[in-house]
Amino acid sequence: MKLELSNLGNAIRSLEKALQITADKILQEDVSTDEIDLMKAGVIQNFEFSYELCWKSMKRWIEYNVGAETIDGVTRKELFRRGVENKLISDIDIWMEFHRARNISSHIYDDKTAEEVYEIASKFPDYAKNFSRVWRVEMINVTESQMQIILRILDRYVPDSQVWAFGSRVKGNFKSYSDLDLVVISEDKMSITEFGELIEAFQESDLPFRVDVLDWHAISPEFRQVIKRKYEVLKAKKSPADSLLVDVRS
Repeated sequence: MKLELSNLGNAIRSLEKALQITADKILQEDVSTDEIDLMKAGVIQNFEFSYELCWKSMKRWIEYNVGAETIDGVTRKELFRRGVENKLISDIDIWMEFHRARNISSHIYDDKTAEEVYEIASKFPDYAKNFSRVWRVEMINVTESQMQIILRILDRYVPDSQVWAFGSRVKGNFKSYSDLDLVVISEDKMSITEFGELIEAFQESDLPFRVDVLDWHAISPEFRQVIKRKYEVLKAKKSPADSLLVDVRS
């Protein structure tokens, strides 16, 4: 399964929300212990999912940018060491603590263990968000501020569409001034007005490079196959029930 740039951010936000709701409930006097335990279990479940996305994303980045042979079959500690070497993370020990908590979470049989995992999970969002920021900009070779500009424009002009990045910035053979190639994948072909407004927004932005945008419905099947060879899902559709990503890959 291809890991989407947007999935990691969504998972981290979900974990943060679960932690905040649980913390608020704990302060209320009319909440039962069973209810709090249930909410903490939800936090742990969100932590498990977020952690899995993080280490798999880290592994994938190293495979793409350093070489699959350097990471194949390595231990999790070695993976995190490579992550530090490539400035994806800064602390091996804390990530190993998250790893141990993830392993323990599959075998929770008592309240003490559940509380231990919950406490460790509460530390995870800050580290995961820092990794996510680094990973997102590295995968399409832009700065964090440039990424924020790109996502703001996409959220405003194509809020319900998927957007893939492809071309030299994804492949790694780019210059600082290289174009960023994007393809918008919607249910229907974009209107001339919609397409024009999106192009104009990028042209008027502060990005130091050109952004070339294509409409998935306006390109040939042959070129679609070229794009699919290597791309990054820069933005997913807001609806989790959407199946377009599967459809366009078939």
